[in-house]
Amino acid sequence: MHIRSKYIVLGISMMIFSLLASPSMGARMEISVENEGQVGHPANIAVSVDSLGFDISGFNLLLAVDQSSYVVNQIAPGQFFEDCEWEYFTYRIIHDSAQYYDLGDYTDLLNITALASVSSGFTPLCYGSDSAYDLVQIECLLGLPYPGHWLDGMFLPIRFFWRDCEDNVLYSRNNDTVYTAAELFEYGYLPDPVDYPFPGFGVPDPPCADPPGQVAVNSLILQNGGIDVYCLTYPLKGDVNLNSIHYELSDLVLFVGYFIWGIPVFTINPLAQLDQCDINNDGIISIADLVLFIRIVIGDIPPILGPLYKSIPQASAFLTMSKERNLLMLDADRDIGAVYLRFVCENGQVLTSSDVAFFGSVFTMGSISDTTTMLLVDTEGRPVLSSGSHRLFELAETGARLIEFQVVDTYSNPFKLEYNEVNLPNNFALQQNYPNPFNPVTTIDFHLPAQAEWSLSIYNVAGQLVREFAGCNSGSVKVLWDGRDSHGNDVASGIYLYRLTSDRNSAVRKMMFLK
Repeated sequence: MHIRSKYIVLGISMMIFSLLASPSMGARMEISVENEGQVGHPANIAVSVDSLGFDISGFNLLLAVDQSSYVVNQIAPGQFFEDCEWEYFTYRIIHDSAQYYDLGDYTDLLNITALASVSSGFTPLCYGSDSAYDLVQIECLLGLPYPGHWLDGMFLPIRFFWRDCEDNVLYSRNNDTVYTAAELFEYGYLPDPVDYPFPGFGVPDPPCADPPGQVAVNSLILQNGGIDVYCLTYPLKGDVNLNSIHYELSDLVLFVGYFIWGIPVFTINPLAQLDQCDINNDGIISIADLVLFIRIVIGDIPPILGPLYKSIPQASAFLTMSKERNLLMLDADRDIGAVYLRFVCENGQVLTSSDVAFFGSVFTMGSISDTTTMLLVDTEGRPVLSSGSHRLFELAETGARLIEFQVVDTYSNPFKLEYNEVNLPNNFALQQNYPNPFNPVTTIDFHLPAQAEWSLSIYNVAGQLVREFAGCNSGSVKVLWDGRDSHGNDVASGIYLYRLTSDRNSAVRKMMFLK
């Protein structure tokens, strides 16, 4: 992370930079700067070429990005790619979990490649012949994957990175010449080139040798860029009881009471007290705010002074209510930080604890008007449910209908939530996976009439075991398969068999994986 620096652009500095980037010294390739980026909004970054003076038939870029501060959301080729009808464009994000590269504050490498033609006989309409145009457009969604990471007033650099001489290059029209970097300038139009280590953030040193069958011309002038985050000022939240002391336990008690009994718990100034509950400054009071509040109270994160990135749900959760027994089940692929439910009954009555048979976790119950509220949260910030399948409770009132449900993880991130009312079978049953065909994830449902150990085995058509799941459950169980084998490798497209075994029962079905 780098504190934003503002540079006074002097006329002499601009003239020097212009001379350095002149065609006689080589073409320029630069990463743009997004000014006044805002948290929760997309920032558009372009990698462009200028003063080209020659045709190109392809490029290979490698950029260092920091996805702890923004999410690389979309990547698209420049307009010239469509206009010239180039044949090949691809990209991949390299997450360096093994720390093979010295990325410093950056989390990932973004590798982007485009080629005019890869098939014999294919001819594009043109070869990027203009002197200036965008090679690629990158949309970064400003935000954060975890709470409390403050971004306002920061400059978030995006830099060129080199593993070897094949990175950040342009290929000539006939592919007989590779144009590589000669000098690198930092954002802000500073007059002097920077000297970083190679491999790493610095240009090839010594200059690249000629590849087999090609000539290397070390002439490109490169410039880094990034995102300049606009400064916003937000008042401190968390003073729910309006006593000018933020994030007290008494504030937390009131906040929990709001979800159980509604606005009547706020007796001082309801509107002002509601505003103090909007911890993530998104304009909505939800259990995501409650989980953040708890984490601030226990000291996991500092108080939040600005809007947090409203993340797109990455984890999935399934709520299932059986129609016959009013049995509510929850399945999630990540630990759960809080669950909030509201029911309405056909007879207009509210449920009491005598109407509910809990399995393990006990919800705090209350009512708002003619609805029954249920909240499951740990005030010390621990997960309330682990990942996997859970039976939550069974209702004695068969006329109860679920009208609101919220589920978040321990970092306040929402789940991609799906709710279904089903007729559960009374016997052992293996359902068809959905979606089918699938890519990249599918769900396999089965039902166990009593508590029992089970195993779910996935085989390819040659009969080889690909993946196996196991557990001990009763009732409805959901298993998510991500199309990977037991070693974490992607499987090939094709038909697969999945076999469920429990006690003396077994069943087999087919599914199809398409890439």
